Amino acid sequence: MSLQQFLAQLIIEKYFHSENLPRNFSKAEIDLLGKVFPGNSEHYTSYYNLLKNWYICKIVQSDPVKLYLCPDKKSKPDYFMMPVFTLGGVNTSAGYYEFVFFENNGDTILIEYSFSGIKSREDYSIAKWLRGEKSPFGGELRLVEISSGKIFFVLDVDSKKIWIHDSERGINFVITVTSFYNMLMASENIKDPNTAFNFSLLFGGKFNNEQIRRAGALYIKSNPGLGITIESEKIVKRDRKNFWKRLF
Repeated sequence: MSLQQFLAQLIIEKYFHSENLPRNFSKAEIDLLGKVFPGNSEHYTSYYNLLKNWYICKIVQSDPVKLYLCPDKKSKPDYFMMPVFTLGGVNTSAGYYEFVFFENNGDTILIEYSFSGIKSREDYSIAKWLRGEKSPFGGELRLVEISSGKIFFVLDVDSKKIWIHDSERGINFVITVTSFYNMLMASENIKDPNTAFNFSLLFGGKFNNEQIRRAGALYIKSNPGLGITIESEKIVKRDRKNFWKRLF
């Protein structure tokens, strides 16, 4: 082992070690996680503060590695899977860490991470993304306005990722492709299995912005936990002339 590899290994070991659990994150660990979160958002700061104060109660050395956080040392992790809270990747002198943060279910927070000993890509953060910036994943972006320049559905066509951008609150909600695509099928009343189960069509230009917008509005209304209020759909009644008026 070269000196450089030895030093890198020392750096790796100071992050997320599994000895003496339960324990708080070390300062180095919490600083590393903090690079994913913006410092001017109540939504993200409240989550980050939980990470600072909760305990790592279990570490599963899988791929990705799973960190289970509990509010106190006596708690046991609840393995009920929650929706994704945010995503991010950070380069260190040892290599590249990519994180998936899951929502707090009240008893447990799950964080998954993968590690590469080389710099595999640029740092990125979904939480920090703002409208007008390039995609955190480096792909082509498609933005569909849902509500008055405030709420957008954002699709990274290349990486096949979707999030909702709330420009007023500065929040990006990561959503799964399957959940939104199912809502799109319901909105468009599509039952043909060749379309209904072909999720890649969402990123291939088959659906126009109006179809995405309708499904996006339906998705938001079906998920009140997002805390997003959108305008009610305006129903325009067409002037349907009666039979005699059509004749003359």
